[in-house]
Amino acid sequence: MADMTQIPESCDGCGLCCINNTDAKWIEVTAEDAKRIPSHFLQAGDIEPFAMQQVSNGRCVCLDNQNRCSIYPLRPTICRAVMPGDDVCVTSIKRIVAP
Repeated sequence: MADMTQIPESCDGCGLCCINNTDAKWIEVTAEDAKRIPSHFLQAGDIEPFAMQQVSNGRCVCLDNQNRCSIYPLRPTICRAVMPGDDVCVTSIKRIVAP
């Protein structure tokens, strides 16, 4: 994982916004997103119809061992919206790296 003492300039290899340390179904997927994402990566959502599945350590099932999205061209709208240094990015760093 990249050095997370600073805000990354790129998302490549970071993956912190793809890790959840709560029980919430947090990567919500719209019905439109679900049309392009393979169904075995999806579960029922709390707010939207679907959410991305998580593995037992809270990582999105699509986050690979290099902290890269294995379905990057197909990723949900919510994931496409995250940018380095935005609120989601900063919150993810604080939640995972510096609790």
